[in-house]
Amino acid sequence: MRAKISLIFLFLFLIAPMGASAAYNSQEFITYDGFDIITKSFKAVALIGSSAGYTKLYVSLIMLTIALFGSYSHIAAPLGGKVDFLEWVKTFWWAIFFFYVLVFPTGTITVYDKVKNRSEIISDVPLGIVMVAGLTNKIEVGLREMAETAVNPIITQEFAGNGVGY
Repeated sequence: MRAKISLIFLFLFLIAPMGASAAYNSQEFITYDGFDIITKSFKAVALIGSSAGYTKLYVSLIMLTIALFGSYSHIAAPLGGKVDFLEWVKTFWWAIFFFYVLVFPTGTITVYDKVKNRSEIISDVPLGIVMVAGLTNKIEVGLREMAETAVNPIITQEFAGNGVGY
């Protein structure tokens, strides 16, 4: 049993972060005339994530969680409440796992504006945000292209210019 648990922790903390980081550490985000606000947003997230205070805040929340659960278990157990220590430990380890896989490693996102033909590469964005932003943007672009093809293939958003005059 201990060997299985050791292998699970080895996978969770060593192998999985490397695989997730290698597969999704760079994504493209396509926008249509929203370049400035999107690049500012990703830069702000990158600055927040790279701050040492952010990691200290996370560690402080972990310590607060341990203290609150300890207080709850000391009060609830003598009064006949059901306290499942293993369930709390599993939840705690999953939270740490997600931090080390999705928040602690960083990736690069390339923002590209199809209307103004501008692009910028933003690095040090937390990997979870890079993965979610890249995936949802790919879904959005795919749906938009399907709708354009089905409705009118002659007038597309690139040719219409979104109301931007040159």
